[in-house]
Amino acid sequence: MTVRNLTRQLPFKRLAGYERDFTGFNEILVSSKHCRHRTACILDPPGRPVSTFKQHHARISCIFLFVGNPYKENISPHNYLMAAPKVSVVIASYNHDQYIEECLNSVLNQSFQDVEILVTDDGSTDTTQKILARFCDPRLKVEFFPENRGACIALNNCIRKASGEYIAVLNSDDLFLPGKLALQVGYLDAHPSIAATFGLPAFIDERGQLFSDTKHKDYSAFQVENQHHYSWLRRFFDKGNCLCHPTAMIRRECYTKLGLYDPRLAQVPDLDMWIRLCSQHDIFLIDDAVTAFRIRDNLKNASSGRPDVIIRDAWERSRILKHYLRLDNDVFTRVFPEYDENLSSPEWWLGLYSLQAGTPFHSAFGLDCLFRSLEQEPWNSRRHSEFILLTGRIDLYNLLREKFSLGPDSLDTQATSKHLPESGTASQAPSTSIFARIANLLRSN
Repeated sequence: MTVRNLTRQLPFKRLAGYERDFTGFNEILVSSKHCRHRTACILDPPGRPVSTFKQHHARISCIFLFVGNPYKENISPHNYLMAAPKVSVVIASYNHDQYIEECLNSVLNQSFQDVEILVTDDGSTDTTQKILARFCDPRLKVEFFPENRGACIALNNCIRKASGEYIAVLNSDDLFLPGKLALQVGYLDAHPSIAATFGLPAFIDERGQLFSDTKHKDYSAFQVENQHHYSWLRRFFDKGNCLCHPTAMIRRECYTKLGLYDPRLAQVPDLDMWIRLCSQHDIFLIDDAVTAFRIRDNLKNASSGRPDVIIRDAWERSRILKHYLRLDNDVFTRVFPEYDENLSSPEWWLGLYSLQAGTPFHSAFGLDCLFRSLEQEPWNSRRHSEFILLTGRIDLYNLLREKFSLGPDSLDTQATSKHLPESGTASQAPSTSIFARIANLLRSN
């Protein structure tokens, strides 16, 4: 295959992509001698249809990209890239030989076919890699890590290499339900202001049968309604994650802007991402099941109730709540409308609010907020003494409960507030009133 004198200069927004509203070719016809370093050539024999080009060319086979000598006529097959797909499905796999084939087939058999599937196997020690190697669909791109590096690193590897406009996440033991991609692509195409769509999960067990235990924690966790992104942020802060990760379809540009998943997190990297996402963008929850989410036996899920998972989860949650301290003031007041800037700084207020929640990770985060906010306070500020009292009353590590068999309410934060000093200055309202005000708001909600 050769390219003669005529080339078409790169008119595309991204590598191997195309301008979606582009309507003509005349202005990009140039002689190859005018092309520098990097040029694109559009070849138009019958091939894959591209609707946006149908005014001038009914079909376009692919977009070729070659780098280096712009005058080189012979194009090696290794020097070109196929036209970018609409959707990139990203999958991090690890020791899921029982499920990986069914997982991939659920994507390949979707009614929406303009996809690429990027799989990074995270050093599986079972037969997962052999099963992946059997697939020969050109839309499937697989990379094998020689050793286990962590789910976030594997997933980020897929996202970095994704070329689709939208990115859909899937776990290697879960399934896309029929029509999932078409439904979400249709919504995002029709609503350009929405950064991501989510859906509801249908729960299945190890054998792929409907999961019948309606008392399982995941049933209630994901039973939420669509809401504004400020409300999502408040929900994430108060209650934790409520969006099922493998139901997500996110614009690729969001990952470019916000960054990828934090590899330091093993339990809540998705919640960390949702907080970052909703701090700047609106999302939409489709009230329909789009993904079959597998609940494994013997506490094999990453979100299971194993002791190590519970401990790690609490620690990670105390870390990711720091995103709320980085919110713009306008966003902060919308997320926490009861906050009164005349009483305290956002950091001090959020610290007190967090202590009222009573969970270990809220308490750890709350004390940390108060500790750091005191850096700006005079050394003799009443808030210093209030903070010292709090650190002696909030038993983060259950030290006293273990030693003295104290009940769950013996060291609660509402009792703590009763022991705080009652006095304060006119310019700086006493913290007791802040505690009481927050407690009343919580009870009213």
